[in-house]
Amino acid sequence: MHLWFLIVSLFLPRIALVLQWLGGHHMPFFHPWDVLCWIFIPRLMVLVEVYRWQGFGLWFWLHVVAALLAYGAGGKKFSGN
Repeated sequence: MHLWFLIVSLFLPRIALVLQWLGGHHMPFFHPWDVLCWIFIPRLMVLVEVYRWQGFGLWFWLHVVAALLAYGAGGKKFSGN
């Protein structure tokens, strides 16, 4: 797994997945399910990829924290008062 993928996918998971796929690296989008996951839950796909190549290492847990922050803050509403 490339270091650029690990870093970019922390902040822009959809773009990282597409770049990895365009580069011909281990991410075939052959099934409709894969495309739906890419659209709706890209961080889960990133977690699967990181786990597949590195197991429960540091990068996996960094991506878990990023996913929790992204999905946990998704329902919050900001009030400028």
